[in-house]
Amino acid sequence: MRKATKKREEPRPGLNAKGNERGSVSRSATSTETLLALYGEYWAMQLVRLTSAASNGRDPGKRVIDRGWKSKPDIRRMTHTSALSVAELLAIHVEAGGNVGLAIPVGVVVLDADTSGAAEYLDQLAPAAPRQDTARGAHFWFRLPPGVKVANRTRVEIDNGIHVDVKSHGGQCVVEPSIHASGFVYEWQRTLPDTPADLPLLPEKLLQALGGTREPRDTREPHEASEPYETEATPQQQLELRDIESDIAAAIAETLPARHGERHCKLFEFGRRLKAILGDVPVLECRIHVVEWHRQALPFIHTKPFEDSWTDFLIAWPRIRFAYGESLDVLVERALARPDPAALDAARVAGLGSPHMLKLAALCFELARARDFKPFRLSVRLAARSIKCNEKTAHRGLLAFVSAGVLRLVERGEQHEGGKPSVYDWAVKLGE
Repeated sequence: MRKATKKREEPRPGLNAKGNERGSVSRSATSTETLLALYGEYWAMQLVRLTSAASNGRDPGKRVIDRGWKSKPDIRRMTHTSALSVAELLAIHVEAGGNVGLAIPVGVVVLDADTSGAAEYLDQLAPAAPRQDTARGAHFWFRLPPGVKVANRTRVEIDNGIHVDVKSHGGQCVVEPSIHASGFVYEWQRTLPDTPADLPLLPEKLLQALGGTREPRDTREPHEASEPYETEATPQQQLELRDIESDIAAAIAETLPARHGERHCKLFEFGRRLKAILGDVPVLECRIHVVEWHRQALPFIHTKPFEDSWTDFLIAWPRIRFAYGESLDVLVERALARPDPAALDAARVAGLGSPHMLKLAALCFELARARDFKPFRLSVRLAARSIKCNEKTAHRGLLAFVSAGVLRLVERGEQHEGGKPSVYDWAVKLGE
């Protein structure tokens, strides 16, 4: 259970989008129902997973960990993922200590007031705008005029001495029930309406200050559609999304069992192909595709209940180390032929700049990247074979990287031959 102390004793009164008193949704027991009550059908589809805030300040809890998050809302809608499924995933993430953000849709702008003065100014100028309190100020949400866009910028002066950060499409905003590194809990004072079209229009005074530009090719209101959800992707993005649907359909067709007894291995192969198409997404996002795979596989398998196939897939998904088209040899070759500068810099900063140590750092970085910078397994024997050194050198190098803070030892491996390899995490924050 997430625990945090609200720093402000007297929160501003307000109403949510349904007219209920603010505070009717409890943060103390974040659940699927909690998130759906906060965000509804539309905004739940915009939710993305963020890192958790570190008390030492190394991670403010604002970094997105979902691969391809900018197009994720569109992919969810085009692959018919339900808002309920998304809320279930995010609830699990929050209960594990993670933060959440909202991917900002087309035609929407968020003004981040980082001072109490700027927040009070916007509150007086736009008293109906959805407002979320933050550790230092507040976020205010607006709808842009049709065909107008504003750029993501920092410290934009909107009046004498009043500055805000501007977040628009292509950006994301940390939202309730996230927790700031200071311990402050993000909280809506006035929650979002049902859709972006119901947001208040950005006042002309603010639009001029933000330097909005008009795009005559697209004058749609945000979320203007006769259907429940209209994709907000550009034509190029829509083409890419159709390609994803086509790739998934092909993956199903190419991994269907040809005879009884092949269900288990073919399902694992389907998982590898999904991982190549979607990345290392939360397994629940794959459920709709596994349903279709099972439906098409029914004529060829003895095991008819879908739950059996879904259980096997749930077990297989975290065990898929390499997506279709990838192998350990490919990752090793990539690490040695095109080592990432971030890996080399991390090794050199740690004072480990010998050729073997640079290769070892590049290998660890590539293994971490293949796992979306989640923990990865690496044995001393494999490390030695990959960078062409003896096992003592590889072992000492891994220990040195752990001691220097380049790697974090998550789980110590078994020393005997054939034992499980150790699990490491790439510990250097990207961009440092």
